[in-house]
Amino acid sequence: MRILITGATGLIGSFLAEELIKKGEQVHLITRKEENMFPSAKKHVGDVTDKKFIEDTIKKVRPDLIFHLAAQSFPVKSWQEPEKTIEVNVQGTIIILEAMRTLSPKSRVLLACSSAEYTRSNNPISENDKLQPTDPYGLSKLAVDHLGEMYHKQYGLDVVRCRPFFLIGPRKEGDVSSHLAKGILAVENKEARYLSVGNLENTRDFLDIRDGIQALQVIAKKGRSGEVYNICSGKGHKIQELLDLLKKESTVKIQEKVSSNLIRDKDDPVRVGDPKKLMSLGWKPKIALEQTMHDIMMYWRERVKEENVQVVILTGGLGTRIRSIGGDLPKALVPVLKKPFIDYQLKLLAKNRLTNILLCVGYGADKIKAHVGDGSKFGVRVTYVKEDPTKLLGTGGALVNALLYLEEIFFITYGDAYLTVDYQEVAKAFLNAKTDALMCVFKNDGKWDTSNTRIKGNKVIFYSKKAKPEEVDHIDYGLSIYKKSAIEKYKESSMPLDLAKIQEELVQEGNMAAFVVKERFYEMGKPEGLKEMEEYFKENNL
Repeated sequence: MRILITGATGLIGSFLAEELIKKGEQVHLITRKEENMFPSAKKHVGDVTDKKFIEDTIKKVRPDLIFHLAAQSFPVKSWQEPEKTIEVNVQGTIIILEAMRTLSPKSRVLLACSSAEYTRSNNPISENDKLQPTDPYGLSKLAVDHLGEMYHKQYGLDVVRCRPFFLIGPRKEGDVSSHLAKGILAVENKEARYLSVGNLENTRDFLDIRDGIQALQVIAKKGRSGEVYNICSGKGHKIQELLDLLKKESTVKIQEKVSSNLIRDKDDPVRVGDPKKLMSLGWKPKIALEQTMHDIMMYWRERVKEENVQVVILTGGLGTRIRSIGGDLPKALVPVLKKPFIDYQLKLLAKNRLTNILLCVGYGADKIKAHVGDGSKFGVRVTYVKEDPTKLLGTGGALVNALLYLEEIFFITYGDAYLTVDYQEVAKAFLNAKTDALMCVFKNDGKWDTSNTRIKGNKVIFYSKKAKPEEVDHIDYGLSIYKKSAIEKYKESSMPLDLAKIQEELVQEGNMAAFVVKERFYEMGKPEGLKEMEEYFKENNL
């Protein structure tokens, strides 16, 4: 079956895609930007509000089934951006339905609506209860709901709708469960003294996302055309119950404190759904709340590790190619628009929640230390490893020299590189790759520097600084992530040792994953590179 999923990078979309790919379905994903996720699925990059893009995609895919999940799905944000919420949710749905009507009228579409459409009630809410949303998000979903029903009645389209209640689980962000889990970890890691909470007495119908995905598939397969189905457990749980379960997972005693910023007057005290109609199709929830909360905490424990992976910056070189501008300054301190380059670099890492920095310094080490200090003024923590500038170690040798300070997993970048990649996605890709190293690569085609890499799928299959142009079309982006063990085996090697040698050998072993970056790199190791960097910084008000 050919299945098209919009909103494929969201919580529901990503879990659903994962499940359908495992089942061997032909899965097509609509995403707003290039993603490295799900290499076996066909990606279509564009926006659901782009009519031509949607029409072209439906023509190409000829889907048997469409899961329309793309949405602006945060109620609070809908008050801040009501026009955008209506545009994405309502206009996007009209474009999907119109493309179906004109190009693929025999397809089935499952429209994701919402429990936010319902009026307040202290009793379990059924599909026949009154619809009276209280925020722009709920209003937009009510419009989606009515549009699906209208297109079914007017044109005979095979439309089925669902109204999910509170789907929670690993990977969910921006909800109460993730807030509590992250807050507890902040206390554990001594980043906070207490956990800030809102109204813990509010009662919600929480359902594990994995049960929710099973419900979606059951509705898509067995749901009656034109009908709507609640996706819920039928059981209400106070937020206090979630907190109590998460506190059992904590390694320290957690003290909570009510924050007025987390109290919302518009919140319903109770919202519980009635799942009888869905259960009549043969579905029932299987995952206990205790298991869900355990999995959420485990996910965020791993995520926190990913987010603060150590970053090793190799900045010990002499910087001879930039001497005409920087004089005797080390590269890290060469001014870019009147500020030392390292200021920009450390602030970029801090913005990406990477605060554990190891600076491998050599030439100009004392000047760098005097300027950067412990890194606190940049929002990071800096440790230094110094090498003798009179003894050439090479980039690989600098890492060997730093072995005592290296953590089990760490990023490697350079003291002249400004890289705007999504570092958390790189870390996630590395953990999924099960290799000793991962290299970020950019399809350079010899444009900004000499290409040196060839990839196949998610693996680097060839790497050489001496490669012939016809052999390669990508370039090492200047950011990689390593296991410490990949460096340890070189501790007896003769110096100098170039990191390129280590990378070549890992590639030959089939032990180097690839992460394709779409944004170009900026490096100020040469005067022309410095000029390009200054132009970029001006354009982006950095």
